[in-house]
Amino acid sequence: MLLPFDSVVRRGVILLWKRYAELDDPALAGQSKTKFLIILSASPHDDPIVYILTTSQKPKHLAHPAPDDLLHLPRGSYDCFDLDTLIDCGTAGQRDLGLRELQALYDAGEVVYKGILTDGHCAALMQKIGASSRATRRVKRVLGLGPKPG
Repeated sequence: MLLPFDSVVRRGVILLWKRYAELDDPALAGQSKTKFLIILSASPHDDPIVYILTTSQKPKHLAHPAPDDLLHLPRGSYDCFDLDTLIDCGTAGQRDLGLRELQALYDAGEVVYKGILTDGHCAALMQKIGASSRATRRVKRVLGLGPKPG
């Protein structure tokens, strides 16, 4: 049974995008593959919806330029992650999707609900985004992590 879209679009939800086409690897130009993403937006009424991608932990990540920006999700900590998984919190805010576009993908089964981060992992994710020198002030403000306007 498909969960209601409004209950799916909230911070910490893990989605699987079946045919993700914005691949960073030039060798994969014109191709798509499945990618997990985590919703960062706090409300199903945000438009656009801000999300962040996950990646499988690979040896290349051992030399990451900002290792403190990486959130590690151990293999098996979620049913959907059968490999050690990383989230590069410094990339927060680089990806968003219009609310209607996300809903159309969800309704068509192209984006599938896979679970939600634990409160601890969600808090760690937001803390790392807030502390990252690579995440922009704009995204920190949008996510409620920056200084309050005053």
